[in-house]
Amino acid sequence: MSRSRVLVAVLLSTLPGCALLRGLEKGLQAPTARFESAEIQAVSLESATVLAHLTLHNPNLLGVQVAEVSWDFVVEGDRLFGGRAPSGVRLAPQGDAPLAVQVIVPYSGLAKLAVALATRDEVPYRVEARIGVQTPVGVLTVPAGWNGTLPVPKLPSVRLVGVRAGEIGFTGVRAVVTLGVENRNPFPIPLEAVSLRLLAEGRALASVGGAARTLAPRQESLLELPVEISFAQAGSAAASALAARNLAVRLQGELKAGGRALPVDLGATLR
Repeated sequence: MSRSRVLVAVLLSTLPGCALLRGLEKGLQAPTARFESAEIQAVSLESATVLAHLTLHNPNLLGVQVAEVSWDFVVEGDRLFGGRAPSGVRLAPQGDAPLAVQVIVPYSGLAKLAVALATRDEVPYRVEARIGVQTPVGVLTVPAGWNGTLPVPKLPSVRLVGVRAGEIGFTGVRAVVTLGVENRNPFPIPLEAVSLRLLAEGRALASVGGAARTLAPRQESLLELPVEISFAQAGSAAASALAARNLAVRLQGELKAGGRALPVDLGATLR
């Protein structure tokens, strides 16, 4: 049996005869894709997730199905990385169907543009998608794409507002370390951990920690962290300055915010 007869036999076995004959007589046309909208589903210091909504149109008298969806992420003309999205959407004869395409953007994928993006708050991008539609005569590729912007993530900044001595006892001082942590991003960031040491004259006076919290967008959060400072641990000279509320101290360690470590090395006078 010739190849053409085999193809006709396969088509006749899978589709209603009248629709098949009309479709072949007219010639199969590639479906089209229309971009509707895109929104940022989630964003963090590590990645952003974009969900795009497309409408597919099938101009044919035969039903077809989306077999594959792939995409490239493009910034300033550079194709930085790509990915695939779930398929399986069915298109009725001469019908429309929605298609959602999720694009996950790891900010590490923008590393080659780090210098150019350092002074920006947003980065424009383009997604170029290819939608493979399975038809009786093979897979037809439908192009689609859209433009958008993503926020450029920035690490929080940390400043030492002050170290304030409270009650002075026979063996030490209760103090409060106040940190200002500014989230410069338009999205919230989790502050997972505070791991710091308070030092004077090169000696560790106390460990400083705090509870996890969320840093609100575009705001500075003040963290008031209580510490217990022992005179014995401070040494005689530091203990005298501590009792006089005039001790030069340093705060060293790190904060962990949004999965990133923020080194801290700040100085102040305990009063």
